[in-house]
Amino acid sequence: MVLMFLFHHSQIVESITGFLNISTDPATFIQVKLNVSLLEDISDDLDFCMKLAKEESVIIVPAGMAFGMKNWLRITFACEISALEDGLRRIKAFHQRHVRKQSGLYVIRSLDPDTKMLPSLLE
Repeated sequence: MVLMFLFHHSQIVESITGFLNISTDPATFIQVKLNVSLLEDISDDLDFCMKLAKEESVIIVPAGMAFGMKNWLRITFACEISALEDGLRRIKAFHQRHVRKQSGLYVIRSLDPDTKMLPSLLE
């Protein structure tokens, strides 16, 4: 059930980071690459995580500091699906506030009300 949820919501993570890397090993987390050049006031993965915690009360691991993977984030899904869904919504809201407005590269679209998924980023 959690894997299906993540599959359907992976587009949220991908739209925020521009890249999605799901570990091929059985795990309770995904790792995603953070493109800080698209963010206005975020300097690295640690800065992203600290500001996310302060503004949205969402805690994710900055993989640069923890695992030597600069500008990577580790997002766990070892929680209730409702908490995961709420956390992803908060991450999306945080990203929308910090994305460079002039970049024109990232337009976070609304979830489709029927599928609860983001439309393709290529449309």
